[in-house]
Amino acid sequence: MSGSLRVAVIPGEGVVSRGEDVLAVILGGDGDLIRATVAAYAGPDLTRELALLVLHEESLPAFGVAIGSLDDVTVFLHGDIEFVALVEGMTVSGRGVRGHEWTERSLPGAASWLGLGAEVTAPPEKEYWDLRGGTVPGAGAWLIGSEARAVPEPRPPTPPPAAVALPASVVLVDLGDAQACPAREPLPPVSALSAAASGDEDEVLVKGVRCPDDHHNNPRASYCVICGRRMGVSQSLVLVDGPRPPLGVLLLDDGSTIPVRADMVLGRSPDLSPLVTGGEARAVTIADTSQSISRVHLRVHLDEWDVVVSDLGSSNGTYAWDESSQSWQRLEPETALTLDNRHRLRLGEREILFSQHHTRD
Repeated sequence: MSGSLRVAVIPGEGVVSRGEDVLAVILGGDGDLIRATVAAYAGPDLTRELALLVLHEESLPAFGVAIGSLDDVTVFLHGDIEFVALVEGMTVSGRGVRGHEWTERSLPGAASWLGLGAEVTAPPEKEYWDLRGGTVPGAGAWLIGSEARAVPEPRPPTPPPAAVALPASVVLVDLGDAQACPAREPLPPVSALSAAASGDEDEVLVKGVRCPDDHHNNPRASYCVICGRRMGVSQSLVLVDGPRPPLGVLLLDDGSTIPVRADMVLGRSPDLSPLVTGGEARAVTIADTSQSISRVHLRVHLDEWDVVVSDLGSSNGTYAWDESSQSWQRLEPETALTLDNRHRLRLGEREILFSQHHTRD
């Protein structure tokens, strides 16, 4: 993030930190793993590592991370935290989700300012800090471009972070200090995760191949879903039994994501489905103010390494985008459709994109 940017901090419990190309807000709880990850990675690698944290770690606090400059920023949110940004004169916002899920948004244009926190609106007119390389207490923060400051005024050259004059209630912590931000231990392979850490679903054994680090993968995978290593290099391609990792994510049109790691029923009140009450699938509620989605709308079923969907007799139907005709095609009730990477679905007025982990298109 450019040195011309400034940070305004929202008082409260939590931690605000800024690196050269990242702003992070952690709301309560033990955020050491998050801070260590933010300090160790950058760009798309940071987004991937944060997603792995959310998938595999229990009891993470709510947090938000803005990655990149205000000209091209990606926002990653988990838990009860939100972001608000002013993009080319228009307000853009989003909110995180709980559990082993997250929201990831790329802003549609250059932003004048961006706020992260439990409740954020427009930034204040003063009290800006450089904060690069520093960590302070706070319940949120705004990242503000120099042109967005309400009362522009000349500023002397910014001293190093440790020399910045901050209020008495603010204490700077060096992110490079191993005591303040301990190194993160490598995530365990899926086979070592407990049922609770993988979302309380029963472990499913399927035939697959091993990556160079011995993680179990889809035979069609180009890269390991756990460590990102390229497949087909220095490892056996013999099919062996192993625990099935998450097969991808469903990306909703509001930027929220649903990891695909077990059978699910989607709808306004999916807990009414016999598949959910019988323990065959978990309920995923889709917000729908237009009432165009049925209470029990769509089933997502995992068949070995395939993700199969079927409409459960919804009133307004489920549609899949057909590339050949460039049109939406309605699925017949109970007719199975196997999803490919980047497959698009429409449920009422909501759209969902399926993103498959590290497989060839």
